[in-house]
Amino acid sequence: MHLPMLEDDEWAVLMAAHRVSETPGAALRILADEAARRGLPAPRAVPDDAGGIMRRLWHMLAGYGMFTGVEEDVVNAVWHHKASLYGPPCPACGKPLRTPQARLCAACGWGMGEQGRDG
Repeated sequence: MHLPMLEDDEWAVLMAAHRVSETPGAALRILADEAARRGLPAPRAVPDDAGGIMRRLWHMLAGYGMFTGVEEDVVNAVWHHKASLYGPPCPACGKPLRTPQARLCAACGWGMGEQGRDG
């Protein structure tokens, strides 16, 4: 599945919101201010039926949606959508390399060398 990644500056905004998330409304205010500054749509409001952990971590989903335009519904998935955790796109297939230091692509085998697939 292909999902958009967050850039470091976007991630920093989510983490600023996360740091104040125990104060009701504070995290979404940070996101709303950033959305206005960047000319983005406002973050989604917490659904009335959201409970427990979903209510507590809603800012992660709202922020991801605000920055990427994709509505994610699994909070834990957002923690893995930070582009700098992975390497650059593979020159052959375009999928992200597994780490910034990766020298081969796990998806297509680019960089294996012997078959001339190393670009």
